[in-house]
Amino acid sequence: RNIFDSRSSVLASLFSILLPEEEIEQAMRAVREAVVRHGSITLKESVADTQFSEDMVKAAFDRLVATGSFAITDVRGFGLAITRS
Repeated sequence: RNIFDSRSSVLASLFSILLPEEEIEQAMRAVREAVVRHGSITLKESVADTQFSEDMVKAAFDRLVATGSFAITDVRGFGLAITRS
């Protein structure tokens, strides 16, 4: 068995478990990138476009709003959306 086989390194992420704080940071990064690309994104779109749960994406929305650079709006027919403020 060769523990230095580089072919197995691509599988390492399958076995690493994210801490809750790390998962929120990744969700924030994904939402931030989507807002930069599209100008805004809804909670439902964010959940559909990422591997994160609705609760995790909502937590990311809340944290991004807390930075003062983003705002959440409740858009009739679409639900919560986040935009740059």
